Amino acid sequence: MAGEAQREALIMGVMARLTGDAALAALATGGVHLVRAPQGTTAPYVTVRTYPGRIVPTISRGRAARMVRFAVVARVKGAGSITAERIDERVHELLSDHLPTLVNGYTCMSIRRELDINEPVVDEGVEYDQIGGMYAVWVSGGTG
Repeated sequence: MAGEAQREALIMGVMARLTGDAALAALATGGVHLVRAPQGTTAPYVTVRTYPGRIVPTISRGRAARMVRFAVVARVKGAGSITAERIDERVHELLSDHLPTLVNGYTCMSIRRELDINEPVVDEGVEYDQIGGMYAVWVSGGTG
């Protein structure tokens, strides 16, 4: 239960950070979406997806922190898109230069980009660039 609460607090903090940025909104005109964009969303847009992490125990086997991984990926129509690269750079600035504020007493201890993502795809005959990063986030504390 506490792990799920930490994960939810983290998602809310990251989404608030990304959706509240005017520069990112100007680049990703299709918005920032959790897991996947709604059908019919026009690119460029950003998706945020979380992945299982792990608990970091204290010496007495209590919970010291939880590490959660998440991917933030820009999807832009066309191959070799400068817009996708600019979106990725802006996301990286937003997440690397500022720890998001979390709810219920949780603290975001650090965010580190672990992996670059570059997955071009063809969807119904249209080529898209999908560029972003996988981030590891360390969260501690909490009251709920």
